[in-house]
Amino acid sequence: MRAAVRALDRRLRNELNIVEFSDNPDCIFRVRLCEAYRDLPLPDGEVKKGEPVAEVHWWNEHLPPLGEEGLNLKWAVKMRRMLITTHRLIAQQLLNNPAWRDIRAIGTTQSMFPAGEGSDWERKIGRLGYIVIPHENPSGRIAEFFEGVWAWMIWHTYQAGTMRVKTPFEITRSDFWMSADSTVRIYGESVGATESGQ
Repeated sequence: MRAAVRALDRRLRNELNIVEFSDNPDCIFRVRLCEAYRDLPLPDGEVKKGEPVAEVHWWNEHLPPLGEEGLNLKWAVKMRRMLITTHRLIAQQLLNNPAWRDIRAIGTTQSMFPAGEGSDWERKIGRLGYIVIPHENPSGRIAEFFEGVWAWMIWHTYQAGTMRVKTPFEITRSDFWMSADSTVRIYGESVGATESGQ
């Protein structure tokens, strides 16, 4: 089953033009340059539906693997370091890559929270600079259900054990977004810079 999910994942990435934007081994996002599927009410200005955004997707093969002990402080520290590096790489693209010049925001429609834990995850994501917005699938509730099942299958294929939930019915889904200006302001220093204070 996992081999089939991986193969379909590769095919979907190709069809949706979800690409690697860095060869840094600590980069844990792929991106898709696309248009906002909805209005995004961000603190420093609303991004309108149809404006250019960078949609981020987990680079699952780069995520730090779990040991037999599962989630622990060592894993969390490494994950945070990789997230900071990844966002600095994104900031460099926003500053230097002409293809990213008009990007208004970065974010995703793929985040998953164990049911009942949304506020805790929102706080963690907020520390990175994002705001969390309730997810809306423009194709309706049935499409949203299957979208959630697929996201759950992907997570359990690449990172089995990182979530305590066993079925897609035990999760809630949200979008999280950050403006391009905020991304550059927070992460616009060089990738090799010290991460103290982050």
